[in-house]
Amino acid sequence: MSLIHWSEATSITENNINWFNKKYLKMHLKLPKAFLFPGKLAMEYHHNCGFSLINNVFYASNSIDGIFSITENEFEEKFSNIKPLKFLFVGSFVKEKGFDLLNAVFVRLTENKYNFELHVAGDGLIKPTDGIFNHGFLSKIEALRLYKKCHVFLMPSIADCNPLSLIEAAKTGNAILASRGVGNYPEFVNGNGYVFEIGNENELFIACTKILAASKDKLAKMANKSIELTSEISHAHSAQSFYNAIRHAIN
Repeated sequence: MSLIHWSEATSITENNINWFNKKYLKMHLKLPKAFLFPGKLAMEYHHNCGFSLINNVFYASNSIDGIFSITENEFEEKFSNIKPLKFLFVGSFVKEKGFDLLNAVFVRLTENKYNFELHVAGDGLIKPTDGIFNHGFLSKIEALRLYKKCHVFLMPSIADCNPLSLIEAAKTGNAILASRGVGNYPEFVNGNGYVFEIGNENELFIACTKILAASKDKLAKMANKSIELTSEISHAHSAQSFYNAIRHAIN
């Protein structure tokens, strides 16, 4: 029997896994003939759990619909005026997604008289606050419009495997601020934003102030870098990786 192991788990998302499950995983990792991971952190976690780094590892990023893109004209219009700078958070308004941290940071930014807007979209209730725009739950088309409207995407999660929203935001021309709890930050935050430690309010505050102090040209370059880093992400590309893994396993 030819087994293929796919997983997006990382050391952060599996931090509280019990002894029995760890033992089972180590035994299981001896069986597959091919391994599929969406990124570096998932591969490293499984390597530390017991599989050898040989030629049976394949990468298939979580992929998104092709509608998430931005035209040159839309990009130019977006960065023709960055005042006020528009930050965006997409997800549930809960502690696990880092929303309490985000709220604390933006209270500080407001107290320091920074000029910005914070747009949020997702599930949950939040207190109405000046400068924060709650769009609630959005359809794909509505989300696409919001991604194109904003300049900086925020992902302060405590533990998030490989969130599609980060890829959607990058493909639509946003700089990225992500915590180290985000499983795909090594692939998609590199010269296009900042990474901060999980739950570190001061690091996120400093990252936001750097973004707010950046010139229009610098922000546009960061946004272009986001598009570049996600340029090969597609259903077809991921499907090809799965196909290659299957062929490797059965040969």
